[in-house]
Amino acid sequence: MASSSLSAVATHVLEFLQQEHQKPRSADELAALLQRDRAEVNRALEELQAAGLVAPEAVSGYGGNDTVWSVTHS
Repeated sequence: MASSSLSAVATHVLEFLQQEHQKPRSADELAALLQRDRAEVNRALEELQAAGLVAPEAVSGYGGNDTVWSVTHS
């Protein structure tokens, strides 16, 4: 994994998502749980996706449509 070249926020988001039994999370959830600005989390997720470390998944439910993110298992 190329985590040494990731920004500090991206590393924090990745470590959180890698925790055992961690369910996929939306950017809003990640921002709240990590006490980070939503824009920072979005940039981190884009960085992680470009590195092939996380993947988005569109979901719909009671509250409408959203995108959740999880660690790739490649």
